[in-house]
Amino acid sequence: MANYFIHTTLALTCCFGARGIFSADVNKGTSAPIVINSGNLDGMLTPFGLIDYAGFAQQGYTHQVVSAVTTFATYDWISPGIYPSGSPQEKWREDGVKATQKRLAAVRQSGMKAISSLDIFVVPEPLFYKFHEKMADPADARRIDLNNFTLALMDGLMTEIFQTFPDLDGIMVRVGENYGGPKVPNMTWVANGAVKFTDPFVDQQGNYIRFISQLRESVCVKHNKQVFFRTWDTSGFSPTKPARFHPSLPYYLNVTNYVSTHKNLIFSIKHTSLDFWRYVRFNPCITQGNHQQVIEVEAQREYEGKGAFPVYIADGVIDGFNEFPAAQRVGLRHVIAHPLVVGLWTWSGGGGWYGPNVHNATLWPQLNTFVTAKWVTMAAQSLATPDVPDRSQTQLPSAADAFAAYCLQEIAINDSATCTALYNISVLSQDAVLALRYVAAYDGVLPGSRCGALSCMPTNNWLRDDRLGGLQLLGQRNGAYGNPGVIFWLIHNNTSDEPARTALAEKARAIELFAQIVAIANSIDAKRWPVLANEVLTTSVYGWRLSAIVRWGWEVMILGFRGDVQGHYNCTGLLSSISSYDQAWRDYNNTLRTYARSATAFLPVYEGGSKESQVEPGLGASVNAYRNYTKNCVPS
Repeated sequence: MANYFIHTTLALTCCFGARGIFSADVNKGTSAPIVINSGNLDGMLTPFGLIDYAGFAQQGYTHQVVSAVTTFATYDWISPGIYPSGSPQEKWREDGVKATQKRLAAVRQSGMKAISSLDIFVVPEPLFYKFHEKMADPADARRIDLNNFTLALMDGLMTEIFQTFPDLDGIMVRVGENYGGPKVPNMTWVANGAVKFTDPFVDQQGNYIRFISQLRESVCVKHNKQVFFRTWDTSGFSPTKPARFHPSLPYYLNVTNYVSTHKNLIFSIKHTSLDFWRYVRFNPCITQGNHQQVIEVEAQREYEGKGAFPVYIADGVIDGFNEFPAAQRVGLRHVIAHPLVVGLWTWSGGGGWYGPNVHNATLWPQLNTFVTAKWVTMAAQSLATPDVPDRSQTQLPSAADAFAAYCLQEIAINDSATCTALYNISVLSQDAVLALRYVAAYDGVLPGSRCGALSCMPTNNWLRDDRLGGLQLLGQRNGAYGNPGVIFWLIHNNTSDEPARTALAEKARAIELFAQIVAIANSIDAKRWPVLANEVLTTSVYGWRLSAIVRWGWEVMILGFRGDVQGHYNCTGLLSSISSYDQAWRDYNNTLRTYARSATAFLPVYEGGSKESQVEPGLGASVNAYRNYTKNCVPS
């Protein structure tokens, strides 16, 4: 597809290890990488054309992930009538089966294979209560227990879904989080992770072993289908969330070393030791143990704007991020040739809960997705060279090589000047976003930083989705997950003002870097590339204006919080920074009006739950608290 190719979902590209590429038939030794896409894309109309399964296949995709098919199971083989005949629930289920079968057929027609993503357990409430004595956790009557009965139930469920959906080639399983079932008329679900994380670690690990071993038998052996088992869980952020399966190598090995390997069983691990943040070390479990692994990478990062402004991470993912000292940087190039590393899974969209909504313009997630995939393909070709006796000595391509190859083929066709400009913007954005979103003195890996020797949530997760948090996070003695708030720590835990001044200098640096990005964006030939030029300039100005809000908002909070601690306030500084903050919002809102394809706005409130309407006080409330104080303030 020789144009600006876009998608907004999730893709997985598998690659070469020392034993050869992981493919549908591992014994054939084919050199074609597996590329898996996930998302509801029966057809997406973008400004650049209609994207469908055939389009993904043309880009080299071989697998498509569909939503959870287990919610369409009847369970008639154990309890007929869970969905009463003629009921709204049964109509919903039948419609879902037909739609899914149609979608699976379309996937197959495109030449790709299909995998379903599942949270386990999720079962209809009538089934749970019919077998309550056998299914319920003895300590929690509303929780599904992992026991012989529920493992047998899962085995029967796998048989039903593969019989109902013969075009389904495998499943992708998550235990570490569980969001329950879909909304169905007159139907309630009972849902929880198969492993109970309040149990002692040894019991958790034993249950993981039982559960994964049963999946291996029920899916890989019995039906010769694939299982991608995700190690992800929400642990390791602080002492109140000690590291479990995902970030802990001892925990990972205590589970996987006791599960037999199988050609169809693959563990899926995020490249970061925590969630998809910067200042987070490479996951220590990658390349360890005995099982095949795919590495997860998120391309539309909800903690960094989701593509509303330039946010390019492919170079850092490939080479290691530059906030780490050179000797500590680890990326895909350092593990790509390892025999256990058989794949890359790039989440190209869908992260987070809310906005900003980038509409159908996904330039930055697209670049992160396809540049990373292009690099893997190029690296795979290098590793496949037959006359190289030691693959560790193979000359792998650079991230810049992959960017240029993709850009020249798909974005600015044969226009090296435009691709160079776009690459320069992309590289600058890595530093701009770091300065905008994070605080090196708190998050940094160097000695003396708050998180240098610990696992803690970077910058208290103060910015996520379209929400801007304030002192309710940043000013707490014991903030998110037991970590002190960043601003509390900057003021209380340092003998000088230097860390706070440095943090504000970072925010000012973000404005400077985004201004440079805007200048380069203006150099792109809008006559030759009108759509591309507009997307780059729109997102660049968006980031520039947002960075000013952040910079002045943080100055208000730091000046105000220091006044709270010291008992006297810098009135002149507060009045000036509040005025600049207000002007930054005016400039930002004017940008949203001027640039029609801007993403939806960030909000000066914070999340109050998984529903968009649930909010807590954020940056706006913090600034307004000091605004009210300055009404009686006499500037010096």
